[in-house]
Amino acid sequence: MFKMFKFILTIIIVMLVLPLSNVGISAEANCDDEIYEIKSDLYKLNFITSGFNDCINEEFEKVLEEFQTYYEPVELTGEIDEQTLEHIEFILSSPLKNGNYDDDTVELKEFLIMLGYGDFSKTRYYGPQTESAVKEFQRDHNLVKHGIADGPTLSKLEYEAMKPLEEG
Repeated sequence: MFKMFKFILTIIIVMLVLPLSNVGISAEANCDDEIYEIKSDLYKLNFITSGFNDCINEEFEKVLEEFQTYYEPVELTGEIDEQTLEHIEFILSSPLKNGNYDDDTVELKEFLIMLGYGDFSKTRYYGPQTESAVKEFQRDHNLVKHGIADGPTLSKLEYEAMKPLEEG
């Protein structure tokens, strides 16, 4: 009889937990290494600015909401879902960040120079000087200051660079 009870309990637990695996990690996960890695990534993106642990709590849920609000195509859930994880990875794997070479870096540098954020060679290399100029631009325009030329940064940069042309 005890084995039957244990078997039924296991089935109930699996039925309750299985749906959570389809949406990523939810608050029920509480603490683990994967949470720590996600927090580490959000720290790199400057959404977490101080020490962090491997647990989900209200503060972390607010950070997730801030991230999801900032990157509008990401659905606002306040939870770690697949879309949020993919967007974090997308930003961190951007070619427009320190240490990378990319053709778009040349245009990025042209915009930065045009707007007074540097005077550097227009090469494909996105180095520390470019990162510093991008961070300064992000700070001046109330963007998240992480030094990666992400979507919001590129949109604002292009808008600011083209504004004088539109005003005539």
